[in-house]
Amino acid sequence: MHENASMHENASDFVTRDDVGPRAGVVRLPHGLPDSVDQLPRLHAVLVLSMLMNESSDEEHILHLAATAAPSLAHCRLEGTFSHENGWRDTSELLSSPATQRALEDQLNSTGLGVRELTLNDRMWAGAFPVRARTGVLAYFILSGSGEPSAEERFILTAHTQQCGVALMNARLRATAAATNEALERSVETRQRSMVVHETLTRVAASSERLEDIARALRELTGFPVCIEDRYGNLRVWEGPGQPDPYPKDPPERRERLLRELAGKGRPIRDRGRLLALASPRPDVVAVLSLVQVPEEVDDIVFVALEHGTTVLAMKLAQKRAVAEVELRVRRDLGDELLAGTDELGALSRANALAYDLERPHWVVLFEGHTRSCHPDDFLHIIRRRVKEFNVGSLVLTKGGAVAVLAYAQPNWEDLRRIILPELGGGWCRVAVGGEAATWRDIPRSYREALLAISLQRSMQAGPVTIFDDLGFYRFLSSVEDFGQLERFMRDKLRKLLDNDASRSSELYDVTAKSLSIGRTTLRYRLRRIRDISGYDLNDPETRLNLHMATRAWQTLNALRAANINTDLSRPSQPDPPG
Repeated sequence: MHENASMHENASDFVTRDDVGPRAGVVRLPHGLPDSVDQLPRLHAVLVLSMLMNESSDEEHILHLAATAAPSLAHCRLEGTFSHENGWRDTSELLSSPATQRALEDQLNSTGLGVRELTLNDRMWAGAFPVRARTGVLAYFILSGSGEPSAEERFILTAHTQQCGVALMNARLRATAAATNEALERSVETRQRSMVVHETLTRVAASSERLEDIARALRELTGFPVCIEDRYGNLRVWEGPGQPDPYPKDPPERRERLLRELAGKGRPIRDRGRLLALASPRPDVVAVLSLVQVPEEVDDIVFVALEHGTTVLAMKLAQKRAVAEVELRVRRDLGDELLAGTDELGALSRANALAYDLERPHWVVLFEGHTRSCHPDDFLHIIRRRVKEFNVGSLVLTKGGAVAVLAYAQPNWEDLRRIILPELGGGWCRVAVGGEAATWRDIPRSYREALLAISLQRSMQAGPVTIFDDLGFYRFLSSVEDFGQLERFMRDKLRKLLDNDASRSSELYDVTAKSLSIGRTTLRYRLRRIRDISGYDLNDPETRLNLHMATRAWQTLNALRAANINTDLSRPSQPDPPG
């Protein structure tokens, strides 16, 4: 409407309207102009050109059509078209010179907004007809002729350029609308695909606990192979073709730099043909989710899928860690209660929660030792991992400075210890195995037997593995209900020797007892001293038997006292970190 109004305003210089007379409203041309009927062919041409231009959406085509049609509307020739956006087009030979073009540009910049008279070499007349729109002048038609155009021709050319401006603006509007619609369609498509990504991964998160299902869903959504690595670069899941074998692993320094970069940027990054994202719901839980063989140019939905997959992976990792920590606490509490034998109802409820079979036989096994670093958690993790690997037991906890395992299987304990030793990095390990607990109510007794076995092992400097059932006479002595009677028997037979050691601060009895317990035979001096102090006839078999039994009783009582001192059954175990 604005362009048409502008055309009518320009046309008012040439057309007037009789408001008075018998034929009011009839258009009359100014005095001296030919009758309007003579202009009908040209006006018809302007109308046809306007229709053709408005049917086109190509701005270059519209401008070219209007410019090349101008000479047919007036006695003139086209020298070229100029716009500040696209420069010169459709130039004649005269305007092919850059110097001539610059000269005309200077004239165009210095004149007004209407038809501009120009100086152009030997042309008798030259002018610039502006192609205007609401936003300003879009282009100029540079025309020349043997004389100045008539008022009639100016009117026709002005109307023509205005129709060209309208067509150009309509083409721009159509292009803008098409671009907007295309962008809207892309946005809708992206939104729909994002919803598919969200729904797919949300369904996986709600229905599955397996990391493999997350990787499989991401592979289906993106079309790229997917891998999940742990903090150290170890492969945990691979989904899709092309899995390397063996799987490459970065040096620790490079891996840490990569993790720091991922954490710092907070978005996916590229690394050697992969698109990586960090899943770390907490500092001690870290995984890297990667798309493999990803080209440089990919659709935005790939990033959306990877970021959403990373969120689901982080959520699953957090859930797994939380469940593991809760299960570990429940297992530790269950182990404490079974060893102490103080809360049968609590033990049963926790066993039911863990789906743990309490009715099978158990053996309490104590592992005592440390790694090279002497960190107790390291020793605990190694024992837990190995007993789980050998399917020995799943209830593992720390008790009194040792690691207690409620074993439901009986492997070769020497072999298991030999497998554990290399992981200790120069540390040491001793093992004590309690007797069989046929029911879970017998587990406290098996625990006491394991404590006695490990105490005897320390006091007698025995081998690294002690099994209570193999203790023989010690096993019999430890089962005596009245330890007072056992101690009185021991004191009756060994009082003089013990009193002598106490008064002289000597170790006659200790050394002799240890020597006897491991079968030493060269003890003549000490035996003679024992004969002199005690007054016993050591050649008498019954005397030797009584002294041997008293010595074993003394070792057993000392081991029991040591176990009771080092182990307080009423005190819960120290919490250990999840492994």
